[in-house]
Amino acid sequence: MLCKISRWMVSRAEDAGKPLPRFAEKHIARCRSCGAFARTSDSLAARLGDERDAWLAKVPEFPSGLDRAPE
Repeated sequence: MLCKISRWMVSRAEDAGKPLPRFAEKHIARCRSCGAFARTSDSLAARLGDERDAWLAKVPEFPSGLDRAPE
């Protein structure tokens, strides 16, 4: 149960920019699995940011219809 809560706290910290509670930091330092999850989560934002331009380059252009006059 502590692993699930700690991982949720790691995700929340990444998403909302909130600091980890002390109990979660201690657990992550002790638990190998949760530590790996925290390291992966920490690097995920950087990796996705690096790949953003490549992903957007593959998206086809669709006409938005905003340039047409209303009927």
